[in-house]
Order: sequence, then structure tokens, then C-alpha cells
Amino acid sequence: DEAKSPVVAKETASAGIYVIPTLSTYATTVQQATDLEGFLKNPTLRYLSPWALEQFEPAANRFKNTTSAAQAERMRAALTFQRKLVKTLFHAGVPLMVGTDAPDVGPMAGFGIHDELQELVKDGLTPFQVLQAATLIPARYFRKSSEFGTIETGKRADLVLLEKNPLTNIANTHTISGVMVRGQWLSKEELSRHVEKIPA
Repeated sequence: DEAKSPVVAKETASAGIYVIPTLSTYATTVQQATDLEGFLKNPTLRYLSPWALEQFEPAANRFKNTTSAAQAERMRAALTFQRKLVKTLFHAGVPLMVGTDAPDVGPMAGFGIHDELQELVKDGLTPFQVLQAATLIPARYFRKSSEFGTIETGKRADLVLLEKNPLTNIANTHTISGVMVRGQWLSKEELSRHVEKIPA
């Protein structure tokens, strides 16, 4: 009942609950149920192990093989509702965090985060608010904001350097120049070499 969303959102905020929407994850289940061929064209699936990929293939795909046309329509409607609910939660003051449950039902770990960032922007958050949901808000949730979550003197040197500004287009999070992990610099080339070892 969409009319109850504002009340539920207010109660959630009052209870101090943090929410990880995983909208892009649910979107992949809808895609598998309605367009499995399109889902299987996702280039990041090649980073899955063969035994993990088997569950998504046509013969074994639980969403494709167990979803009727009527159920698929309900899934689409549920996704539309969830997108509205996330916006309502956010405007009620519920702290949102970015996550994907990868690779349980589709998104590939690491790659899926970019999809979730774009999903949240599409659903009404600003790029700045979405970036906070991936950095500052999780640090607050873990009560570690004095250690990480923002780039400040004395905090852990964990950050990603981008070639283009994500505040103008959240898709620019893909333009990774390098990553600093606890003070150790990993260049784009080095990261690519590590990632491309995975399919082999």
C-alpha cells in the first residue's frame, strides 16, 4: 500500500535504521525473468567462476524457469514501488547505504556497485548524496567515521581517483585512474592486470 510509505519511512527514520536498497540487484532478477538473453550479455559475468555462472544459464535459471507472465508483471510493479519507497525513505531522513548482495542473484562484485550508484541517482538522489551513501554513511553506521568515510588528515588512506567528475555524472565513477588502499597506490593499469587474471 503506497499510501503507507510516508508513515513507514518516518518510523524507520525514528528507529535509527539504516537501509541498503539493492535496487540494481532486484532489477537484475526482473531482467532474468523477462529478458534472460539480454542479462547474459552482461560482460562482467565473465568474471564469475563457471560453477557460479551455471545458476544463471537458461537450463538452471530460477527466475526464468519459475516466473509466469503474471508474476513477471508483479515483479515489475514491485520494482517500481521499491524505487518510490527508496525516495520516500531518503526524504524522511533514513540513512541509505550502497550495496548489491553480489553475486547472489546477478550483479558482479565491484562492478555492481556502479550500477547501484546509477540506480539511486535515477531514483531521485543527487550524485553527491549517492557518493555519501557509499562512503560517509557506512562509516557512520560502523561508528568508524573518525577512521574512514571522508578524505581527511589522519584518516585511513583509502580512496579512488577518478578522471572525470562524478558530481556532474555519476557514471564517471567508471573512469578510475587508480586506487589508494591503506596508503598503497594501485594504478589503473595494475588494477586492470589483476582483474583480467580472474577469468583465466
